[in-house]
Amino acid sequence: MGWKLLISFVVVLVLVAGGLAWYGSVAGPGRHTVEQVIPDNKLPK
Repeated sequence: MGWKLLISFVVVLVLVAGGLAWYGSVAGPGRHTVEQVIPDNKLPK
């Protein structure tokens, strides 16, 4: 009984890792705008 549980856990772990790897290769990075904030020297410190 214990070895069946261990084998099923390893199979599920491999499937999840494969699914995440496939999703990471298909889904590209999200596109978002990057804003640069320039500090204002007129503000009191």
